[in-house]
Amino acid sequence: VVNKCKITGVTDVAFGNYDPTEDTTPTDATGSVTMRCTKNSTFETYISGGAGVREMIDGTNLLPFELYYDSAGGTVYPNTTPGYDPFGGAGTTDNSEFTINIYGRIPVLQDVPAGTYSKDLTFTVDY
Repeated sequence: VVNKCKITGVTDVAFGNYDPTEDTTPTDATGSVTMRCTKNSTFETYISGGAGVREMIDGTNLLPFELYYDSAGGTVYPNTTPGYDPFGGAGTTDNSEFTINIYGRIPVLQDVPAGTYSKDLTFTVDY
């Protein structure tokens, strides 16, 4: 039996409309990755995306954002090397599907022009 994890679904972190004049409340969004792994699998994950990993792009304009693995926005999701284990080193208890939530935040008062900003990222599982 091989140690393996398979991504079975992805929900984008879709921020919707961002108001650069809002000075008190950041714009938050939640996405997720659904997976299935071999029983007792241990693994770590990270989200990468090349240069400017945590900047959405519209032409030459950039809109900074951050990704977190806790809803309070206190722990940044790793972006270059494995570092987040949703089971805290204990491994999966069986091979049923589970979901990892990804929380996104655009800080207040970003000095950007109107546009349609986006960024493609890669979710990696290292086991």
